[in-house]
Amino acid sequence: MKKNLRIASAAAAALLAVAPVAASVVNTTFADSTYTVINASDGASTPAIKTDVKVSTNLSAIAAVVDKTNTTDTIPGSLTGTISATYNGTTYTGNLESATNNAKIEDSSKQVVQAKDLVAGKAYTVTIENVSFNFGTANANKDVVIGSDNTDAKFTVGELKVGDKVVQQKVSDPASTVTVHTDQNGVAKLASVVVSNVYAIDTTNNSVISFYDTTTGALVTTGAVSVNADNQGQLNVRTVASALKAKYFAARYEDQKLHVKTDTDFEGAVRSALTAANISVDAAGYFKAPQSLNVTLTAKSTVNGKVATLPVVVTVPNAAVPAEVTTTKNIMHVAKIYDKDGKATSEASLHAYDSVTVVKDPVTINGAKYFKLAGKDQYVKFGNIEGTSRTLSHNSYVYKNTGKATTVKSGKKTVKKLLKKGSSVTTFGSAFNINGHKMYRIGKNQYVKVANF
Repeated sequence: MKKNLRIASAAAAALLAVAPVAASVVNTTFADSTYTVINASDGASTPAIKTDVKVSTNLSAIAAVVDKTNTTDTIPGSLTGTISATYNGTTYTGNLESATNNAKIEDSSKQVVQAKDLVAGKAYTVTIENVSFNFGTANANKDVVIGSDNTDAKFTVGELKVGDKVVQQKVSDPASTVTVHTDQNGVAKLASVVVSNVYAIDTTNNSVISFYDTTTGALVTTGAVSVNADNQGQLNVRTVASALKAKYFAARYEDQKLHVKTDTDFEGAVRSALTAANISVDAAGYFKAPQSLNVTLTAKSTVNGKVATLPVVVTVPNAAVPAEVTTTKNIMHVAKIYDKDGKATSEASLHAYDSVTVVKDPVTINGAKYFKLAGKDQYVKFGNIEGTSRTLSHNSYVYKNTGKATTVKSGKKTVKKLLKKGSSVTTFGSAFNINGHKMYRIGKNQYVKVANF
């Protein structure tokens, strides 16, 4: 019977520890013999082959905690985790043939280790056998390529025959990608999932991890890198990653030393940023260079599991400026001119009811929406052009800028223009003070009392 994945192990408990050393001012002395391997962006890297199924391995190894005053009071280590697969946009939980004792842990010398005996800072290889995913009968009898964005995850498969025909070749040596043939029920079976570089975390170590400037050694919380596109207007993922690596490194600060290893891989962070920006990347890692790209670097200590992030703005000075798609809009409220940072400029404001040419799609600056003026590095607030939709909570007359009610014909009578409670009304810009009443503009020389919303 199939069981949901559960990697059985002894329970672990964390001991209280003293507060971590503050790292705002750091003496950049590097430890001579003790290093913390920093896996930037969780080890994601450039996929070599297109895969149909992406397997995610989420393993958590906790090191045993030894009471130095009484070794019999050791708190056992543990290994827990899940395995899932994403296929055609749907995520499936891995199934195992047994619910317990389904993970083999080996150290660097290939010796089998029990979860309770895991040692902090050591890298282990975890092998989970007979993992399957049920993709449903709609995906029965298909060949699918299985891989993972985690380069530490590899797979083996057994030979599969349908009658006398071999439909799935055996792969005995763990491989980054394998081709699996689903059965009549749409089940894909892996002989094993092998995950290397699983580090046991020391839960008693509270030292912090941070990013630093490689030139000055100063602690940084934000970053900026400049790279130039080639003569085709393109960049490569590795080029950007190399620039980031040359500028910043992550390290754990302990005992007045930085524990660091600098051969970190930032390609995964660059690819994530490109995906978020809807920028496509070809098989060789090339992409059309944008003027700027927001990359978030993520580093995780393999000693205590602490995580640090660093937002970096990557600018491309020689990137082609995309042609602006413009449209003409009417200003509906006097509009101040702002710069690209959302700060008001000394430029003369635009008058209400004037026409203005703007870039068609609005932009967001500091959480507020703006229209960019065509051909200029100037911005006006979105609400002064398109307005804000509001709902009336009371019946409301419409007024002129003199404070008198607007009138309309109703049959032979002339009556005050009335908007009903519950109506949706678009207001433009901030409120005006008309005859002692705050009013929103809702059209040319048309106003409604703020109190009626």
